[in-house]
Amino acid sequence: MPDIVFQFIEELKRINWKCSQPELNDDGNTIVRCSIKGKLTSYTVAIIFDTRGHAAVLRVFSLLQTPDDKRYELLELINDINYNYRWVRMFLDKDRDLNIQVDAIVDGGGGERIVTELLMCMARLVDEVYPRFMRLIWAD
Repeated sequence: MPDIVFQFIEELKRINWKCSQPELNDDGNTIVRCSIKGKLTSYTVAIIFDTRGHAAVLRVFSLLQTPDDKRYELLELINDINYNYRWVRMFLDKDRDLNIQVDAIVDGGGGERIVTELLMCMARLVDEVYPRFMRLIWAD
């Protein structure tokens, strides 16, 4: 397991954020999961570190399921958010679930702080944009 995984976990402990124990996936990448309780919803962020500790991806799988009849409007909203929050990618998967992803190069010093900051930014982003999705989905 790359050193950055342990450095990241220590950084989270330092700021009193909890996460899962690291685990290896089938590709040999290390996954750490953080449960986030936002203002309006709770979700899990999977932080996936590559085998060499050079890159990390933060993923939220299935933040919400979207109705098919609002697909066009949802894609417009996603495009607007992707444009205004350029460091993050939001997209609908094949099941119309809303996913969020952030990629980061973390080799060199301070990678654990970069991943921690991206995790906090992702949590703030969800708090900011989640109401927009709810208004769109539940509008008549």
